[in-house]
Amino acid sequence: MNGKEDVLSAADFDRKYLERLFGLADKLEPYSGTRTPPDTSDPRYHEIRKIFAGHQLCSAFFGEGNSSASTRTKRSFELAMKRLGGGVISFSEKGSSIEKGESKERTFRNLDSYCDLFIIRDREEGSVAQAASVLKKPVINGGDGNNEHPTQWFLDAYSMQKFGLELDGLKIAFVGDLKGRVVNSNIKGLSHYRGVQVMGLYIPGCELPADRWLKSSYQEASMQNYVEALNDFNPDVIYWCRVQKNLGNEGEYSISPGDIEKLPKKAVWMHPQPIPDKELPPEFDMDRRALWFKQASYGVPVRMALIANVLGYADNVEWLFK
Repeated sequence: MNGKEDVLSAADFDRKYLERLFGLADKLEPYSGTRTPPDTSDPRYHEIRKIFAGHQLCSAFFGEGNSSASTRTKRSFELAMKRLGGGVISFSEKGSSIEKGESKERTFRNLDSYCDLFIIRDREEGSVAQAASVLKKPVINGGDGNNEHPTQWFLDAYSMQKFGLELDGLKIAFVGDLKGRVVNSNIKGLSHYRGVQVMGLYIPGCELPADRWLKSSYQEASMQNYVEALNDFNPDVIYWCRVQKNLGNEGEYSISPGDIEKLPKKAVWMHPQPIPDKELPPEFDMDRRALWFKQASYGVPVRMALIANVLGYADNVEWLFK
């Protein structure tokens, strides 16, 4: 591994980086287990696992109560590392020496000697960057408060391309809680593409902060007349956003199943999940436009590719496919 490559902000990774990342994800997808079990008779399956054998990912998710709870990010990173042939140390504050008064910094300095790579989530904005300044091993930001979630942007961009969408000229509407890290990282990532148009449909108190706007193309409206606004905008993607009450965001919305047929026909629906039934009832899952389960499944191959890249083994893996 040459140097230390942290993944802290979506703004740091341009389209050239993503093109290579996504190309590697395509190659690794058959070994991810998200569609069918990996073919263990494939020689490349064993060669990939040899490359990462003995490497350890530390999965560290901090926060009070459920503020850093995770199903998709945590589990997909852990599965990604295991599919590659590495191991996982899953760390939580509960049962650790932090409960005895040890600081996070001292905890990290100890974990640094046990692991080759960290995926960290924390409630406090900027906390993951602070951890990266202490750690000698690479750090991937798994979400720091309302600030950033760069790997969600990676898998979202990959998903859109898999859904047949071009990122240049994309029209995307974010609906619901726009204060959160997912919208921020998506907008930062989309800034690397040409002709992108963004609409924000917010609930009161959860507007997109003005310093996060994609300045040349952003328009917004409240959700009071969201059906009319979406049809006027006619987006390629409707990206629903849960109200992140676990991060202190306030407000609520509830979309009626009766509105399903009123929504733009061409738009695909995405969501970072979890999806509260109160916000989007289960009837939405059955619509052909709802692609959030496929979207989530792409997290494993994308994160396999990211781990390979961050650990400096992308060339080794790509060589196996030549």
